[in-house]
Amino acid sequence: MRRTILLSILPLALFATWGQDRQVSSTDPMAAPPSAAEASPYRATYSIDWRKRVLDLDISLDFKKAGLSLPEGRLTAERMIARDLPGLAESAFFEIPVDSEGSIGARVVDGSLGVDSLLALAGKLQEVNTAFSKDLLSLRSRWELPLSEAAALFVDWKMARALSGPPGWTASRAYTGIVIYAQGELPVHGERGRLDRLHRGLFPRVLSEDMAVVMDRWVVDPRILVAQGPLAYVGARSADDEARVGDEPLLIRATGLFGSYRTDLIISDDDAARILGRAENRKLIADGRVIVVISPAKTASFGD
Repeated sequence: MRRTILLSILPLALFATWGQDRQVSSTDPMAAPPSAAEASPYRATYSIDWRKRVLDLDISLDFKKAGLSLPEGRLTAERMIARDLPGLAESAFFEIPVDSEGSIGARVVDGSLGVDSLLALAGKLQEVNTAFSKDLLSLRSRWELPLSEAAALFVDWKMARALSGPPGWTASRAYTGIVIYAQGELPVHGERGRLDRLHRGLFPRVLSEDMAVVMDRWVVDPRILVAQGPLAYVGARSADDEARVGDEPLLIRATGLFGSYRTDLIISDDDAARILGRAENRKLIADGRVIVVISPAKTASFGD
């Protein structure tokens, strides 16, 4: 459905793949034409490396389906991939999770993100390498999109604001960073009896149990949001994390999840007060000095 809507509003010449544009004929009048997937010489797969904060796009061009042969077909194949790259990247861009309200695709469909922004993302793709498969039957081209490029589409410097402290006094001290443990399934706020796992996104929020904002995109330095995100997801803590949260971080455990897409974390009111109750700890939020420890994913995925 999302793909149909997008193709209806994008320039067809730019966002249709080469294989889907080809005319299919058959000598058997009863023979069904091949599907778009069967006709296309392309196969595209994608995933997000949240540690590196890059979207990985892997494109394979079948020489036989494309009507190409070696050696002269190599240059033609590279030109085809470069020409059709926006269309091949479309599904990957659509699936990038933004926040608890949905993905980039949802923003395009509801009109809050323009098509020109999506086209601009295609221009930010960086080629990693291009090489033949071992059997020489296809050309594989790997590309990366830094998530900073996607995040930049949603950062509004004019909306940035300072994080407010809680009313009253709370016992706390200054920490060097914040580590939130959110492994396994957690209760979903507002959905009695429902458990789910945290889904990753560009702009997760951290909320207290009484729904006070502890972190959202508007209280993090916009430069931090673009460069490294408001927090980092890790499968297990390591020595490398000290660069982000220091050697004396505040260690807390998430008590629940919030939002349709389960990207938002809920922490106890006491832990929220320990963060909000001191200016030094509120600055940790502004500087993105937060790590969320999640269960390692079994397979590469986008939001899970």
